[in-house]
Amino acid sequence: MRPQGALGLLEEKYAVSLFQALRNIVKNEGMRGMYQGLSPTILALLPDWAVYYTTVRKVLPSLNRRLTGMSFRVPTVDVSVVDLTVRLKKKATYDQIKATIK
Repeated sequence: MRPQGALGLLEEKYAVSLFQALRNIVKNEGMRGMYQGLSPTILALLPDWAVYYTTVRKVLPSLNRRLTGMSFRVPTVDVSVVDLTVRLKKKATYDQIKATIK
């Protein structure tokens, strides 16, 4: 639902660039506006971070010298994407890789 003025919908001025959006926030709400909503976001992500780092600390030592490579993690509100890329010294089947990780 949008507010209406005398001539129909109120004209709202939206930022067209990131810099303009940041400038508008600081101008209208002050520096505190830059951090509005940050506390609930951090509180919502804490359980996810705790599970992630606990799991990594437990799993990585058991994979020592069995698995090398790089990974990145993109946390979002509902799901986390983990992409793992590895380089193998010799050819391996999917079942061999599963057995090594288990």
